[in-house]
Amino acid sequence: MSLFANYHPQVQPPATRTHGKSPARVPGLGYILFPEPGSYQAFLDAPEKYDFDSINVASTSSENVRDRETEELRKEQEEDEERKWRAEQEEYEKRAKRRRELEAEEARKGEEGWVRSGGVLRDAEGNRDWARTQAIRDELKLRELEEQILDRWNKYEDNWSGLVSKLKNERVPASGTLLTFEDIPWPVKYPKESTIGIQDLTVKKVEEFLLESLTVRSVKTTKKDRVRSSLLRWHPDKLGSLFSQVKHEDTGRIEQGVRIVMECLQKLNE
Repeated sequence: MSLFANYHPQVQPPATRTHGKSPARVPGLGYILFPEPGSYQAFLDAPEKYDFDSINVASTSSENVRDRETEELRKEQEEDEERKWRAEQEEYEKRAKRRRELEAEEARKGEEGWVRSGGVLRDAEGNRDWARTQAIRDELKLRELEEQILDRWNKYEDNWSGLVSKLKNERVPASGTLLTFEDIPWPVKYPKESTIGIQDLTVKKVEEFLLESLTVRSVKTTKKDRVRSSLLRWHPDKLGSLFSQVKHEDTGRIEQGVRIVMECLQKLNE
């Protein structure tokens, strides 16, 4: 009988496969088990594959980007606050300026009313301020004169508008509606106590009337504009419809008056 006749080797169950990469056979070394890629053991076995400097640089770059974004946001907020503050300041200054102007206007009206009634202004110490009082008297007198000048000019313009409207509406007027010399709005200062006549029309008087209103401080019309518009109005070629509606006995005086006005305008236009 053989020495090993009663020997029955125990059959071992196959080893349980561990999680990870299958062992590889290396000639002369047998089988070697390699760690699973990405595992902690793989990290320890191959540290040269991980660039710690790159990781640190990337982290620092991200922090720098966040810092810049935070700084830009902070600056935008500060600029918005600055704009709002400036807008509020401008609005406040406008209201304050308007309030000062209203107060000054009220004070001026009060002083003018006092001087107009015959009163005399006083300075801060209570003394009579004759210089300021006289200045207000002069201003009131000038303002009254300017109002009279503008009233004359506006009346002249209104009368011309009325005449033009009449000429358009009455192309064939009745004998009772024909124009006379007095119906023409002549560019002169009218006499107070009598009707206007041809003797009231002179080159000098026409010039004074046409340029008088240009001296008013509120009038922005230039001399050149005034002369041009008057030439268009008084040129004989523009007055055909007017002469067709004039009384026969007044035609000569009206033609003479138009010649005087045109002589003045041509002189001013030189």
